[in-house]
Amino acid sequence: MPRTVSADTASKAPGSVSSFAISNTHDKFSTPAPNVSDPVTTLPDAQPSLLELLAARSISDTPLPNNGATRLETLVAQYDPDVIMHDSEPSTTHGQKEHWRMRLINDHKRRLAQRQLSRQPSGEQPQDLKSIVARAVDRGILKPPSAKAQKQINELAARGKRALAQATVVATSSLGGPISFSFPLPEIASPSKNVAKLKKQSGGHPRKKLKTPNTEAPLPPHPSGSKTLELHQILPDNAYFIKTYDNEKPVWRCGIKHCLGYYYNAGDRKSCIGCFTNINYNQHKKFMDFYLPSMTYSYQYAPGAIWKPSKEYTKVRKSTSLSHNTIAKIAYWAAKESGATDDEAWQEGKMAVNEHLRPKPKPEPSPEPTPEPEPKPVDLGPHPSGSKTMEHGQGIPDCHYFEKKERHEEFAWRCDGGHALGRYYMAGDKKTCPGCGLNKSGLGRRAEMDFYMPPSAVVRQEAPDLVIWRPRKPYNTCKKGMSNKPIISHNQLCTRKYWEAIEEGQDHDDALHFAIIQTDAYLDAKNEEIQAKQEDIQAKREASKEEQEEHQNSSASGSQTPEDGLSRNSDGGVVISLVPRKRSREELGSDSEDDGEEDEEGRAVAEEEPAAEVVEISSADESSSSSDSE
Repeated sequence: MPRTVSADTASKAPGSVSSFAISNTHDKFSTPAPNVSDPVTTLPDAQPSLLELLAARSISDTPLPNNGATRLETLVAQYDPDVIMHDSEPSTTHGQKEHWRMRLINDHKRRLAQRQLSRQPSGEQPQDLKSIVARAVDRGILKPPSAKAQKQINELAARGKRALAQATVVATSSLGGPISFSFPLPEIASPSKNVAKLKKQSGGHPRKKLKTPNTEAPLPPHPSGSKTLELHQILPDNAYFIKTYDNEKPVWRCGIKHCLGYYYNAGDRKSCIGCFTNINYNQHKKFMDFYLPSMTYSYQYAPGAIWKPSKEYTKVRKSTSLSHNTIAKIAYWAAKESGATDDEAWQEGKMAVNEHLRPKPKPEPSPEPTPEPEPKPVDLGPHPSGSKTMEHGQGIPDCHYFEKKERHEEFAWRCDGGHALGRYYMAGDKKTCPGCGLNKSGLGRRAEMDFYMPPSAVVRQEAPDLVIWRPRKPYNTCKKGMSNKPIISHNQLCTRKYWEAIEEGQDHDDALHFAIIQTDAYLDAKNEEIQAKQEDIQAKREASKEEQEEHQNSSASGSQTPEDGLSRNSDGGVVISLVPRKRSREELGSDSEDDGEEDEEGRAVAEEEPAAEVVEISSADESSSSSDSE
């Protein structure tokens, strides 16, 4: 049941706690209270509330000894600033753990008070008791106070203003301990949304706080003078306490358990040599107060630290550099599989690491091989064919000739690249080697010969001591277009046959010999086919030429062709064609040799006397022309 408090009773609340009662008073004011004639009486069946009791006790405002605070302020300092808002009596037992439900209620009330304060405009002072009572009277919740009660309300409001002016109000509890609280209320952190997630990650157990130099308990003095070494630890032999250069970092001890105990790493080492843990991810590392030489480390036994490695991975380890813990782990589990105990397996791990760290004997220098004597160059003399560019052991092509037959004819050339079928000799007009696809103007090895070959001629011959060829591995391609790519060189064809033989189970030598034989036979058959086609074409040309000659002889049966090559008609006249006759290939070939001499002779004759046009006329033409003139 709601209770009504008179203005006289409410005025007894001290001003120091007025700011805490704002939000809760406002919440209670939102519910209309019943009209009661007597301001200090309540409902007959209701018990007096804590607010009424505290206000009644503090009417006299009697100061306590050695302290200027009233009894109400003492109670507030002893229990809680919101004690006057509670309907139940405060517990007088100290040190008893607060129930979680009561803690939730108190936190909720504090948040409501903080929310009410945050709604006020910045710079505005919180409402005092006088304004609260006046607002309650205006709303009809309280009756107008008497003159005596109004005087007390004014005094409490003034006292509250003085308290707000101070930064901190310090009260003394009955136990003698100081309790301080400041205005405005400190911001109360709301429960984090990730509390459940953090609890799940930590397994429900609270996380251990990391040790820092401020939280660590001071260690007893070490004989070496170090303040960070335990008594059972020994200062490393090469350690020193004074920096040798600026910005030198102190030694840090790895917080991971190791097979050999503690590892002290120099300040410039970023990872522990014992476990390869980086310093940035080493949560339990400890910085010492001494230094070590650059990139050095030291280890020693750690009493009480039991090392048990994790299980071996099923995957093959890719890294070749192993940490000390990894080396010990391999030996540890090998010993465990053979039936050793944990201590025996641990001892095997220590022995494996010590064996790894033991200095290796320097390898004996390998004897220098005696240099083989350089072979003296043997002068084999000129090539039997007379060529200066042919290699000994190679025969000159049968179709060669040393004098050019045409004016712009080029020397033949040889491809010196690796071929499956030996050496390739090409005519000067052949721009690409059919064996390997090398271009004549490319960067590959080639040689220009001192003889000529017929146009488009290609000659290949075996050269086992001069040519070294190795089949290339096929490309791992997923494109279908690449598999259907036409083969353009003899090497590619031989390579394909080689790998087909390898897939069938033949070894390297047999597959290579088989591929060369198959490629040579394939090319010979192809050349014979081409040669047969050329012979057929040549035979057809000769047959057509004979047919043309017979046709010309039959068409010119009535005409006579004298020895001078001029055709005459039936009247004996000479038939002259104004269009020059097309010469045959044989006439062109015979005339091309002396083109330059004929041109020079013709020019000389033209300079001596001009050529006169001579037109022979037959007798019939003469008679017709004379009759026309008459």
